[in-house]
Amino acid sequence: MHAVYHARPETERRLVAQTLGAFPTCPLPEVARMSRTLRRWRSVILANLPRHR
Repeated sequence: MHAVYHARPETERRLVAQTLGAFPTCPLPEVARMSRTLRRWRSVILANLPRHR
C-alpha cells in the first residue's frame, strides 16, 4: 500500500487492484485478515488517493 501513495497518478488505481488481488492467496491468517479489511475499505482507499501532486 505504501507504493500506491508514491505512485504516479495514472497508475494508482491499478496498483490498488493488484495489491488487493495479491493477498487472498496467502496462507498466513494475519495477511488473509488484512486482505479482507482492505477489500472492505477499497472505496475509501480509492477515494482518498491524492488527485494532484
